[in-house]
Amino acid sequence: MEALAAVGLASNILGFIESGCRVLTTAYQLSQSQSGSLSSNHELELLADNLKKTMKSVQNNYNNCHSELMNNMSPMISSCIELCDELLQILGSLKVDPTKSSLLQSLKASLQTHRKAKEIQNLDHRLERLRSQICDQLNLALL
Repeated sequence: MEALAAVGLASNILGFIESGCRVLTTAYQLSQSQSGSLSSNHELELLADNLKKTMKSVQNNYNNCHSELMNNMSPMISSCIELCDELLQILGSLKVDPTKSSLLQSLKASLQTHRKAKEIQNLDHRLERLRSQICDQLNLALL
């Protein structure tokens, strides 16, 4: 029984070390970043911002043209814009100031990044589904 307890303890210690290494690696990447965020978060931020602008453009340009189409798509477009805002807010909170970046600030942002990873992934997935559905509706309108 003592051998099992020792294996369990060793497993927990290895898990703790692995998590710590991930947090430290992320903190280092943040401290070296020119944008103050991880490259994956920066790319996602650019995509979300572009998607938000595109959805606003679709909302404004198609409002008068296809009223039935917009009645069907308007709730999806509004949801997409809201999700983009939510994602952009989260990604913005995970940034560090590259000019004032300290190790402590980078560690804090790293911990928050790991804590928010599933939420970011969930928002990204939901946005992708909405974007796909909106694109399908627009393609159908062109037929």
